[in-house]
Amino acid sequence: MLSPSRMQLLVAEDNAEWRHIIACILEPDCDLAAFVERGDQILEAAQNCGAELITLDVAMPGESGLNVLPRLREMLPKAIIVIVSSTTTPIYKEEAFARGADAYIEKGKVSSDLLATIQAVRARGDQTRGHSNV
Repeated sequence: MLSPSRMQLLVAEDNAEWRHIIACILEPDCDLAAFVERGDQILEAAQNCGAELITLDVAMPGESGLNVLPRLREMLPKAIIVIVSSTTTPIYKEEAFARGADAYIEKGKVSSDLLATIQAVRARGDQTRGHSNV
């Protein structure tokens, strides 16, 4: 369980199966506020739904999650942003953290690591948000 207070969740993922998996893992503890399938929909959706937790894919149609990330971090500095990607190349992880991600989870580890990672980010608090390598 993440915490007594439920977070507003935005899932930014172009693959319907992965949207469903992520939502199923997080919905018991979060309110699913929005899904987006395209990178160019993320900023508007995040602002409109008051996202506090965002799972973000790296490669999406319209605009990549990595390109959107700095603007998303600026717009919602207190939101938890977790990259969920099948891309395992270290340069993508480094770039994600440099652009403001709180965590990076490989899709193959979502079931085992997603909740624990979000709990760790929340436990750290706002002081290190967007600048750590969970």
